[in-house]
Amino acid sequence: MFLVDTHCHLDDYRFDKYRSLIIQEACNKGIKKIIIPSISVNNFEKVSNLAINQGLFYTLGIHPMSINQGSVNNDLLVLYNYVKKSKNFHANFVGIGEIGLDFYDPMNDDCIDLQKKIFIEQLHIAEEFSLPVILHARKSHDVMLKILRSRKKISGGIVHAFNGSYQQALCFIKLGFLLGIGSSITYKKSSKIRKNALDISLENLVLETDSPYMEPFWKSSYDWGISSPCELFKIAIELSNIKNCSVDQVIRYTTENILRIIPQMAF
Repeated sequence: MFLVDTHCHLDDYRFDKYRSLIIQEACNKGIKKIIIPSISVNNFEKVSNLAINQGLFYTLGIHPMSINQGSVNNDLLVLYNYVKKSKNFHANFVGIGEIGLDFYDPMNDDCIDLQKKIFIEQLHIAEEFSLPVILHARKSHDVMLKILRSRKKISGGIVHAFNGSYQQALCFIKLGFLLGIGSSITYKKSSKIRKNALDISLENLVLETDSPYMEPFWKSSYDWGISSPCELFKIAIELSNIKNCSVDQVIRYTTENILRIIPQMAF
């Protein structure tokens, strides 16, 4: 059984010098599948080309912190057209993301309403093309759940880097979502996230690195010196330690989970 990094920004410029080496080393360590989420219309082409050329997978979406107020309608149209083309021609294309709501920094009602509008419009696209979604949620889980409950055709997906409460986790699971577990569990001070990792069944979890943004507790021993998909096996070991189970169980369940949501990744 192989590992799947369900969230890695492999298009980031910090990977430019070592990208091919990183992909090969990850493969050597059993990380055979990687999902690269886009965050804005500005990286749609780079993300899609990278995934297609390297035999990886990608999603398309507008991150809540990448919203350009001056070009909202045009950006949504660009997204729609990219999704339509990708759905028809690229087997590497697997969903809509990274999309969601981010209320971490204080903001006025207009900014919150704009985030909600863009989020809902992207859910429309996911519904039209029967695609799963990769969700970003910070201090917004209850608002997001309310929106998702109003949708009847969402094909599930992943709540990436889940950091909500256990009760919120159960609500997302009930709606058909998997919960992303990554580098945060390697920090002893992340008690809530580690407790969730313990309490939530393996049947509802997937693994991710969110590299290069999220660094594990340990420092990379590789020449590139930053977090990469190559750290995923050690994250799997950490999760197995938390849950007091074998790392083989963690790998088997988390991989089967993502293949259940995105079966085309099995090929």
